[in-house]
Amino acid sequence: MKDPVRILLYSHDSFGLGHLRRNMNIARSLVQASPEVNVLCLTGSPRPDLFPAAPGVDTVKLPSITKDENGHYVPRDLGGRLQPVLEIRGQAIKSVCASFRPHVFLVDHAPTGIGDELLPALETVHRQGDTAVMLGMRDILDSPSRAKAELQAKIDPVLRELYHRIIVYGDRRVFDFERECELPPDIGEKIRYVGYACHGAGEHPVRSAPNGTGRKHLLVHAGGGEDGMFLLQSMANYVCSAQSPFDQVTIVGGPLMDDEHKLSIATAVADDARVEFLSTTPSMEGHIRRSDLVVAMGGYNSVYEVLCQEKKLLIHPRTYPRREQDERARRLESMGLAGVLRENDLIEPRRIHARVVAMLQGAPPQPRDRGLVFDGGVRAAQRILALAHGASHTSLQAALAAEEA
Repeated sequence: MKDPVRILLYSHDSFGLGHLRRNMNIARSLVQASPEVNVLCLTGSPRPDLFPAAPGVDTVKLPSITKDENGHYVPRDLGGRLQPVLEIRGQAIKSVCASFRPHVFLVDHAPTGIGDELLPALETVHRQGDTAVMLGMRDILDSPSRAKAELQAKIDPVLRELYHRIIVYGDRRVFDFERECELPPDIGEKIRYVGYACHGAGEHPVRSAPNGTGRKHLLVHAGGGEDGMFLLQSMANYVCSAQSPFDQVTIVGGPLMDDEHKLSIATAVADDARVEFLSTTPSMEGHIRRSDLVVAMGGYNSVYEVLCQEKKLLIHPRTYPRREQDERARRLESMGLAGVLRENDLIEPRRIHARVVAMLQGAPPQPRDRGLVFDGGVRAAQRILALAHGASHTSLQAALAAEEA
């Protein structure tokens, strides 16, 4: 029997669900495009079951870590010190690499993993010389100065010697990695922009239509929900007030939100028949499609899944410990693609109302008219497969040369 083409995906998954969701989106695109591909996903997510694996895709669960109130990494469930957990994770990653022997190893976001847990595995596949190693980066990492500092610190030897390609799930019109991070030419030559990786986004999607009922529908959600209590509680107070113009409201807590917080929000809206509270949902795309306005945190998936459907969007960005969400919201607002709800806006329902009315009166965003594309998962899969097939049938160097040409 012919050996399958083997692709290994890694996401550290310390906070939220974005890294795993993006990798599972790419994994699905890989096996749909090529039936001879086997994909193995390494993840530290506490809920890898949230995104069912397609046939040909399997998952290895690493011990989970998270961030404490000071933004420091800590074990999520095991307790105790972080270092022993990182050692377990690092040994597991290295063992999987040695046994699975991937033709392509795609790392999401963190070039050396948490606490350099990836380095032993990366050095092993580098010595073997038959694995294409790719780094997948979301559009914005942090404030420009911190993003620059982080990437500059990884140039030697990691990005220069251990990675063959850098895939950016974004558009240089929103964030230009080479220019803003002042990357040297040899690193810039490794970068490939593929557009935004959104679940279910076709290559030529049909422009989304209004919900057609004449009733105004609001969707409020906070992604995974770990840090979404302030947004959801503030919006719950607003939609239950007399000012709210919405006939229907859906509030989604998120799978990682604390049960006590979910109960608090559910109780706050229990007496308002217009408002539906969901602890979580497997079909966020459907809720977005039915909405006239979405209010969400500023995470990658939370934002671009909405813009993919060309729905009006108000972003409440997290500003600590990273400025990623705030930077993304600021740039999209300057492009006319979204509005922003700052913390001061959420203090009083009248301030929320002013922002909501302004958004409802404006035209829907047209991101595709600005050149943005949302099938980045498919485009990333195409690039991965080109290298994987080349590495499995000829040699890695020949595959890299063919992809460059």
